[in-house]
Amino acid sequence: MAIFTYYYGSEHGEPIHTYEQWETAFRVHDSKKDVDHWKIGFSAQSLAEDFMCFDGELMLQQMIEQFTGEHIEGTPIAMIEHGSPFDTYKRPRMQDLAVKGKLTNGKSFFIGVEAKVHEPFGSMTLKNQYAYVSEKEKKGEKTNAGKRLRGLIKDFLGHDDFSELTPNEQDIRYQLLYYLAGSFREDGDYVFMPVVAYHQQFKETDNYKAYNAFIDALGGFSKQSIFIQGKEVIGYVKNISIQEKDGTSLTKTIYTCYITK
Repeated sequence: MAIFTYYYGSEHGEPIHTYEQWETAFRVHDSKKDVDHWKIGFSAQSLAEDFMCFDGELMLQQMIEQFTGEHIEGTPIAMIEHGSPFDTYKRPRMQDLAVKGKLTNGKSFFIGVEAKVHEPFGSMTLKNQYAYVSEKEKKGEKTNAGKRLRGLIKDFLGHDDFSELTPNEQDIRYQLLYYLAGSFREDGDYVFMPVVAYHQQFKETDNYKAYNAFIDALGGFSKQSIFIQGKEVIGYVKNISIQEKDGTSLTKTIYTCYITK
């Protein structure tokens, strides 16, 4: 099994070797304004426990092997709370855990893990976000939120204007499109987007429904049945192409799945 090398934020951040170091780094950097986001049984703590004390690495290794038929080569770099910028504006996509490495075929990969327990995929749909942005722009408030939203819609839904979105596209959770954008822009020939839901007895949660609605609204995914630690998981695969400003096209294969643990 691959043994990852862990850091906080980026490969230049402080090294993490133990669960206790993971907790300390998270508390120091992530808990803002006297709000402690580290709680037993919630996503941050569950993710740390899975990867430092149990078999989180095996889960990702099996995911890659099942999706691609390739194996991890060498020692991947794993970064907690890693920022994945996807445009020129502030606030990159924050990955709960990001992993970068190489496969046996010489190709590079990026994994953006989204960990969930009680936390929803945000309350904002694209429709809600558009209304929020429109109100700010009407008031003359300075914001790049509208430009960011229009860029996301253009890149991943192929529409030049919000009015062109279908009702299903309007109902996409903004956080999920944000997640896709940040992961897509990372260096990696293969991009993996596993949502890992901890302490979930049933799949039919609001997050699971929102995830499936996102897959359906984007369209074009092919299904692939994979097995993660003995459990069947429905995976989704899609080649996504984005037209760059210089006229060139950037295409990557996206692999995503919803894993319950």
